[in-house]
Amino acid sequence: MRIIFLDFDGVLNTEAWQRHCKTRALPTEDGFGPVFDPEAVANLAAIIDAVPDVGVVITSSWKWEGVEKMKRLWQKRGLPGTLLGITSDYVPDFDERTFERVLQGELPVCRGAEIVAWQEQNNAQDCPYVIFDDLPDFYPEQQPYYIKTDPHIGITGEDASTAIKILRGW
Repeated sequence: MRIIFLDFDGVLNTEAWQRHCKTRALPTEDGFGPVFDPEAVANLAAIIDAVPDVGVVITSSWKWEGVEKMKRLWQKRGLPGTLLGITSDYVPDFDERTFERVLQGELPVCRGAEIVAWQEQNNAQDCPYVIFDDLPDFYPEQQPYYIKTDPHIGITGEDASTAIKILRGW
């Protein structure tokens, strides 16, 4: 198994597409939230078409809507590939005060830790993976697998090529 850890905002939901929709009076949202940029989605599809046995794990804050809603979103929008699941929010030593700090924005939830937890829970520590995100919220050892997207344009053809190389083992 190979894994794409996927954020949405700044990766599939792009500033350029939102602006395009607004200037042409096209819908910018559906029942799930902002509509995704078709070019960014096509670049995700190119990865999935080129790499066997790859699945997607959502790391986006959209996951707070729950895995069932994310599965419906995946199906309704006709998104490419197999959705393997979502990461859980992970904050070490979580208690009531920690929860308050997270809610107030004083303590961010680390996506790198969420990915490690998902890998451990799914016995996927040795599986090739890539991370698509517009923010660098990852551990140093995850950096070679992290593809930083430009939130204006999301996943590009070049990003897709890089992901394919990583997922194929360079």
